Amino acid sequence: MNTIIIEDDNSIRKGIKILTERYAPHLQIVAEAGTVTKGFQEITNHKPDVLFLDVQLTDGSSFDILTQLHTNFPSYKPRLIFITAYQEYAIKALKCSALDYLLKPIDPTEFKNALQKLKQPAQDVYPQVEVCLDYIQKPNHDKKIALHTQTQNYIVPLKDIVRCESDTNYTRVFLKNEKVILVSKTLKSFDELLHTDGFERIHQSHLVNVLYIKTYHKKSGLLELTNGHQLPIATRKREYVNRVLEKIVEV
Repeated sequence: MNTIIIEDDNSIRKGIKILTERYAPHLQIVAEAGTVTKGFQEITNHKPDVLFLDVQLTDGSSFDILTQLHTNFPSYKPRLIFITAYQEYAIKALKCSALDYLLKPIDPTEFKNALQKLKQPAQDVYPQVEVCLDYIQKPNHDKKIALHTQTQNYIVPLKDIVRCESDTNYTRVFLKNEKVILVSKTLKSFDELLHTDGFERIHQSHLVNVLYIKTYHKKSGLLELTNGHQLPIATRKREYVNRVLEKIVEV
C-alpha cells in the first residue's frame, strides 16, 4: 500500500518511517511533505492508499488538504491516520468523528493498533472529516457524531440522541426517531466524549441527553424520558438530579 506522510516535524516523520519499516513493511512510503501546498501536490501525484496527516501544519491544517482533495478528486478514498499533539478540542473532534489518530510522541503499540484498522475496506471518510472540521471550526454549531456499526457509518446530530445504554463492550444508541444503533464502543467511551455536551451518566448502564428528561419519580428512583423510557438512577446521582434538573416535575 502506497503511503504519504504529511508532517512538519522531521523527527516525527523519521519516527513514522522507522515504525513502518518495523511493523508494516507492506506500506511503501512514496513521499513526504511538511506543508499544505506540498502535501496536496504529492497526494495528487501519487494518489496513495494511506495518508499519515499531522492535524496542524505550518501553513494551515491537514483538513485544508482534505477539502481540496474532496473538491478535485471526489472519488479518491484514502485511508487516514491523523497525528496530533495533545490538544483536548482536537482529540474530541477526532473521537466524535470516529477518525483514527495517533498522539505525539507516537507510541509503538498505538501505532500497531492503528495499522490493524488499515486492513478494513476503504470507505468514504469525508462525512467524518466534515464532522471533525465542524467541531474545530464551528464550536457553537450543532454538533454531530459518527457512529460505526458492523455494516454502516451513521452521522448523527447530538441533539437527536435520546440516550445510550451499555451492552457489554457495545453501546445501544437510541435516537429520537426511535431508531437504535448498536456501536462497538463502550458506554464509558461515550460518557467521556459527551459529558460536556449535555449528557449525564445516571447509572453504570445508562447515559442520557438531559434535553429528553421528562420526570424524576422519587419513590421509585426512576427517571422518565420524553419517549416513555424509564431508567434507574444510581443512588449517588440522585442528588444531581434534584439539584441540576430544575425543569423536572416531581410526581
